[in-house]
Amino acid sequence: MLIIDLQDKFLPFLKHSGRVLQSTKLLVAVARELNIPMVVTEHNPKRIGPTVQELAVKLKDVPVFSKEIFSCFGDPAIKKAIQAHKNLKNILLVGCETHICILQTAIAALNLGYNVHVAANGVSSRKEVDWNAGLDRIARCGAVVATSEMIAYELLGRSDTAHFKALLPSFKDWVNRTED
Repeated sequence: MLIIDLQDKFLPFLKHSGRVLQSTKLLVAVARELNIPMVVTEHNPKRIGPTVQELAVKLKDVPVFSKEIFSCFGDPAIKKAIQAHKNLKNILLVGCETHICILQTAIAALNLGYNVHVAANGVSSRKEVDWNAGLDRIARCGAVVATSEMIAYELLGRSDTAHFKALLPSFKDWVNRTED
C-alpha cells in the first residue's frame, strides 16, 4: 500500500478530504491486520508539511519518503523500497492528487508489471473534474478502481475469520464517520 502525500497543507484543499482520510485509515487498519507492507510519501515536506497527524499516528513504524518528483517510481529510494518486496504483484494507491501523483505513479507501476488498485474514495484532487478525469484515465490505463470498502472486503474474502472480527471496529468507525 502506497500512501501518497496526505500532508497538512494539501488536505484542506482537497475535495472530500474527510472521506479520503477516513478511507485511508480503514485501509491502513486492513493492511496492518493482514501484514500488507506500506510506504508513505511526502511531497516537499519542508514547504508542504508532514503527513497529517491523524494519519501519521497510525503509521509510526512505516517508512516515510520525501519526494520532489510526481511519480513515486521516479524517485530511486521509493522505487527501491517498493521493489525490495520481491513477491509483490499488487500495489494499492491512496492519497493525492488523483490527476498528478496518483496517476503518474499508477502508470509507472503498470509499466513495471504491477497490478494497480486505486481506492476511488481514498484519493482526491483540488477540483472534482481533475479527480474524475484522473480516475477515468487510471482505469483506462488498466488499473482497478474500486472503493476502499470493496478493496477491504476483497482482501478479507470472508467474515468467519479472526482478521474480520478484529477489523469490525474499524468498519463500524468508517461507516459512522465517512461522508458519501
